[in-house]
Amino acid sequence: MNIPRMIIQSLEVEYGLEEGALYRRSNTGRIPEARAIAYYLIREITFLTYQEIGRLFGRTHTAILYGYNRIHKELDSFSYERKCIRICSTVTKYLQYFNIY
Repeated sequence: MNIPRMIIQSLEVEYGLEEGALYRRSNTGRIPEARAIAYYLIREITFLTYQEIGRLFGRTHTAILYGYNRIHKELDSFSYERKCIRICSTVTKYLQYFNIY
């Protein structure tokens, strides 16, 4: 299993989404936020390009860049920072479980 897929799966679990929800076109509920966090974490952890992440999600590199920048800006908010720390903790536990991180 690769790291981007693990990040996506752990976010789907954290947000209570069904498997594969972040790959779909849906923009309802909590999916857009979880998807944007996935863009951010995948970019920061794996250093994949925006184009590569876009191919993974079936989106353009500009959509990935927009989501990434949105999360990057929101990290200035203390409450959002705490939320991201919790999510990163979940992702890290997931990666450690598979001896990847």
